[in-house]
Amino acid sequence: GLSGLRKLVIRDNQADWFDENEKIKIATDRFEKAFGSEDIIGVLVRADDVFSPDVLRMIDAMGREMLQEIPFAKKVNSLTTLSLVTGSEDEIQIVKPFEDGIPDSTTEEGRRRLAEIKRFMLSRQSIVNKLISADATETWIILQLYNYGDEKKNTDTARYYEVGDAAHKLLDDPKWQSDRWELLQAGGPYTECEERDVVNSEVTRNLLEGFAVMLVCLIVFVRSLRGLIVPMFTTV
Repeated sequence: GLSGLRKLVIRDNQADWFDENEKIKIATDRFEKAFGSEDIIGVLVRADDVFSPDVLRMIDAMGREMLQEIPFAKKVNSLTTLSLVTGSEDEIQIVKPFEDGIPDSTTEEGRRRLAEIKRFMLSRQSIVNKLISADATETWIILQLYNYGDEKKNTDTARYYEVGDAAHKLLDDPKWQSDRWELLQAGGPYTECEERDVVNSEVTRNLLEGFAVMLVCLIVFVRSLRGLIVPMFTTV
């Protein structure tokens, strides 16, 4: 039995639960062909006013670093990268409110421009209470991801954790912390890596504690060297 363990292959893949003819598998494949990966890395930003210049600069900087540092990064959706469609009877326009940068709040013109952008974005039903809350106290930074690759080669699980580990390294950096805002990280790869780290730590601790309790019980109740060594060897 021990000699055959080297041939054991373990796969932890959600796709293995469904065969190629399942509707959910067909739908997922169609989605990923059109849009890439269904996974995202998200950061919920909470502040008194997310249109504050300091908050906007943080959102912009974080979005840029997410694109650079996280593998398989495709596109960032946030207040500072958003493109909105406006139209009239004669034409349709695509407007990027922060295309020219974040206005300087130290000038009257900058404050006026920032107020106009805020009013415009809060008037768009397509993003209010979706990307940004109606009271402008919450907004999302959403990183879309490319597909991880061929699942049949069992590479997607490793890449999933590669994305999650990179997201943890970036988003958990103390430089993003401030009393002017609160950040809540989310997304499958991020939370799975967090769960993995916690579970590994807890399992190791619980197993060691359980092993120690077992030894104490054997010593107290069995009082035999053989009765101690055999269960200990078997457990290991």
